[in-house]
Amino acid sequence: MKFPRTRDAVDRLILEAEAGYHAVAKAMGVRTLGEVTWESDCLFVPRFDRVVRRGKVEHLGLESLYSLAGVADFGAPLRKERQAAALARFATDPEAEVRELVLRDVLDVALGNTDNHARNTSVLKLQNGRMELSPVYDLAPMILDPRGIARVSRWSDDVDLPAWGCVAEAVAGTLDPVKTKRWLHGLAPAIGELPKTMKECGVPARVIARCEPRITQVARELDALVATTRRPT
Repeated sequence: MKFPRTRDAVDRLILEAEAGYHAVAKAMGVRTLGEVTWESDCLFVPRFDRVVRRGKVEHLGLESLYSLAGVADFGAPLRKERQAAALARFATDPEAEVRELVLRDVLDVALGNTDNHARNTSVLKLQNGRMELSPVYDLAPMILDPRGIARVSRWSDDVDLPAWGCVAEAVAGTLDPVKTKRWLHGLAPAIGELPKTMKECGVPARVIARCEPRITQVARELDALVATTRRPT
């Protein structure tokens, strides 16, 4: 259960929008678990790091990407390339998990989730021995925060917003860059429809209006990737 950080209306709005953001993430194919609900100024989030079997609670291992990459410094910047490399090294299915990581970054950028430090993404160690990204959490329009929440985790060629073609090249050690560019290009229509999806998922209108310029820009840049994609010989 999460409460607004302060009595400010903006903090309440951000937390209220988080419920809708999880529904949007699910609609976009991001790994989610259960339904996040907003009720009586509280956000209720299902736990995913424990299971109940035979009347006993079993705790699953949960490790942030900071830890996975061997970084102990609190709040230290950690390039997305390094996060992806650490994830690929330990994940049971490296290709699926790195693709999931990139998809989440596309949504973070489009939806204004600037609070993307590496503690806000973790891996889950499942009972069957699999290691994969945990369901998404802390997905909210932090771009609205008047205190200014910087996008800490960036790709090397990420100055203002990521250059998605460069992102595809940055994860080439795990994913074929040509296929990744085509996949990213294919996301453009769904990203462009995000304002409609957000409305259907109950995201407040003020949040949608604030994010629309970013969404339009991300959709346009993803769509342009087709021009830079090599054709197979």
